[in-house]
Amino acid sequence: MTNTTQRLLLFFAGVPALIVAIIFLPGFHHAAVSLVFIITSGGASWELATLLQAKGFPVRKRLSALTGTLIPLVFWASTWMPHLILPGRSILLGTACLLLFILTPFAFARTDAIDRLMPEVMGLVFVILYPGLLAGYMVLIAASFPHSVVALLTFIAMTIGNDSLAWVFGVTMGKTRNIVAVSPNKSAAGFIGGLIGSVGLALAISMLAPAYFQVHPLAIAAMGLVVGCAAIVGDLFESALKRSAGVKDSGTMVPGRGGFLDSIDSLLFAAPAFYGMSLLFQLFQ
Repeated sequence: MTNTTQRLLLFFAGVPALIVAIIFLPGFHHAAVSLVFIITSGGASWELATLLQAKGFPVRKRLSALTGTLIPLVFWASTWMPHLILPGRSILLGTACLLLFILTPFAFARTDAIDRLMPEVMGLVFVILYPGLLAGYMVLIAASFPHSVVALLTFIAMTIGNDSLAWVFGVTMGKTRNIVAVSPNKSAAGFIGGLIGSVGLALAISMLAPAYFQVHPLAIAAMGLVVGCAAIVGDLFESALKRSAGVKDSGTMVPGRGGFLDSIDSLLFAAPAFYGMSLLFQLFQ
């Protein structure tokens, strides 16, 4: 079975399953979808540790996976106590506490071990921020908005639309390639198609559910443009990591996509952009 066939099968099976879970399993602050995000973040952190090890950073995979799981879990837990701690504050507090917990042992290391441990410290901090912190915003989209079903569907539509149209435009019209060094196969047509997908689907959903989008269409288009650009940068950032490590995919767990990190690279950058724009325009409240 070719990679393209696997990718299409995953799309036509996985996307409907995700939509069903969003619509019919919203209980406990979208626990089902949030759990998928949390587990995926843990798997992506394991894969990132592998990439870092290839570059000489002695990052422990199990600790990395635990870190990548705990941070979005803290985000989800914060949505249960908005009266006690605002989600934004709990995000910072939870991330800071996790940093302290992980980094404190290194403060008591032997002098002759400091040079050896420093690369591990740097690697762990990187894992905490990426994918951990960024994945937390995926959970916030699922769990913190009063109208989280619409918020989630909009986010998924915009990011999948970006990825899908970028692929279609790239395959059918992508003649101008090698415009970014980290991913020579990317084309100008693919980037344009991705932005059209994000903006177009944002506008389409706003017209289908106008009650949740009480802003000017230009604001919705701006949101789609920002999220689309973030998704593209997220994809390129992960491509840079893989190119640096000398690998094609971050893993092999997701047929047609590669690894967990390959599957959510765009989402990781798009999630905080979507969350921030939603708060700016007071959407899904």
